[in-house]
Amino acid sequence: MNNKSQNKDFNPNGVGLRNGNFIGLPFDVETTNVVLLPVPWDVTASYGEGTALAPETIRQASTQLDLFDPDVEDAWQLGIYMAPSDKALLDMRNSMRPQAAEYMRFLEEGGAVENNSQMKLVVDETNRACEKMNSYVYNETRQMIENDKLVGLVGGDHS
Repeated sequence: MNNKSQNKDFNPNGVGLRNGNFIGLPFDVETTNVVLLPVPWDVTASYGEGTALAPETIRQASTQLDLFDPDVEDAWQLGIYMAPSDKALLDMRNSMRPQAAEYMRFLEEGGAVENNSQMKLVVDETNRACEKMNSYVYNETRQMIENDKLVGLVGGDHS
């Protein structure tokens, strides 16, 4: 897990480091206790879109967070790491979101799926994409849990 000697050069009171890590912390997946898994997915978000961009926005903004915790001295040493966003998952989101948005507009305008073969196809494709996303999340989190990591999901929608 977390090796404190590895962190000896990190200054928790210094300026937030833009090193690509959550809060600029000096951890990687091997040396951390907590892994944040980005899920860049908002394919079926019914009110707007954009949560797919949240994980990277959070990563970038996190360097502005302070590391002081009044209840846990040197809490940052517990170790938090945010895994990289999966490009294939984001690409699939980018491919599927326009179709899913069109389907939601169709429904909002009173469309009936059972009377529209194109919309039936969109539903099937969207469901398959969501199943792939769910499998990705399951497999990634299972592996992390097997490696004694506490996992948190960041971003995504209620797919």
